[in-house]
Amino acid sequence: MALIRINFMAASLHRTVPLMVCLPTDKLVPDEQGVPRPIQGPFATLYLLHGILGSEVD
Repeated sequence: MALIRINFMAASLHRTVPLMVCLPTDKLVPDEQGVPRPIQGPFATLYLLHGILGSEVD
């Protein structure tokens, strides 16, 4: 699993907004040489939204 943490400037909020992505690797399968390759198809997505006093890690 890859954990990606990004801070980006949200123009609509006029501030920097943190974003955390957990990218599963279970969609990778070995090819003929044993090298992991991605399977075509979308990942399932879950959006967790918090209130104004929460954070992306709570």
